[in-house]
Amino acid sequence: MSASAKTVKEFIARAKSYIQRNDYLRTLKALCQALELLHGSQIFGRERFEVNVLLDEALRDLSGMKQIKRVFPQGIQYQKGQEKTLWRTLRRMHDKLEAAIEKVRMEKIRAQKMELDEMLIKAQEFLVKKEPLEARKLFRKASEMFPDEKNLPVDIGNRLMMAGLFAEALEYFKRGQEVDPADPRPYQFSVLCYEATGELDKAEDVLKDALRRFGGNESLFLRMGRLATQKRSWSEAYDSLTQVLQLNPTNQEALRLLKQVGPRIFGAGFDPAKNLPDKAPKPAPGQAAGTPDRASGAPIKLDL
Repeated sequence: MSASAKTVKEFIARAKSYIQRNDYLRTLKALCQALELLHGSQIFGRERFEVNVLLDEALRDLSGMKQIKRVFPQGIQYQKGQEKTLWRTLRRMHDKLEAAIEKVRMEKIRAQKMELDEMLIKAQEFLVKKEPLEARKLFRKASEMFPDEKNLPVDIGNRLMMAGLFAEALEYFKRGQEVDPADPRPYQFSVLCYEATGELDKAEDVLKDALRRFGGNESLFLRMGRLATQKRSWSEAYDSLTQVLQLNPTNQEALRLLKQVGPRIFGAGFDPAKNLPDKAPKPAPGQAAGTPDRASGAPIKLDL
């Protein structure tokens, strides 16, 4: 960084601005940066005089700050040529203050964690005692008090889901999706809740949303195949289950479900152990005219 008078003045101006906001840490940092540039610089004459005047003003304002008065009751003195000595003093003060602030911050975080843990434990006890209303009150209070806890909505939702409060859990899983879009758990748990309440269309919507957001994988395709089988959407179930087997040909649940799904599309002769997805049989006699052959690779639109 260029040690020009303009640059030094800018750092001093920042320090004075931070003093107005009672921001001790940034004030000290800005002054240290100014002094570091000023030491050994080629700033002379009128420019040096102006820099010294501004620095004196900043140090006088700094000395008037409450916390600084405790350390330097006589104020912080500056003499020309002693920039490095002053820099060491302010740097040491900055580092100690930063460490103290960090210590206070960590203690505050620990206290908050303890308070949150106590609330969750108490709410869990209410769930065990079959007092869901009291539990929900505590869960809501916790979520309002600790909005920055990214994992909290999913944690609360999971506790409610395990207690059989599926509709109540969904509220927190939706919030979990908003708080951390990269977390797949709210989607997985939402599907379980919708399945438990019999809202299969909503469960399917969540799965499709997860597929768009995270891409396909064995577990997701299997879940979609299982759900489509429950809905008797045979072609959709077949598509999802064959994608599972393309990723893992030994997936036993996918093979088991295909034994139910395949005959609905291709007839009684379908055997997933013999007819792999890329070698599926031709449609069974009686299949609707114009329905594409699965071996052609075109998707089947017919639901039986």
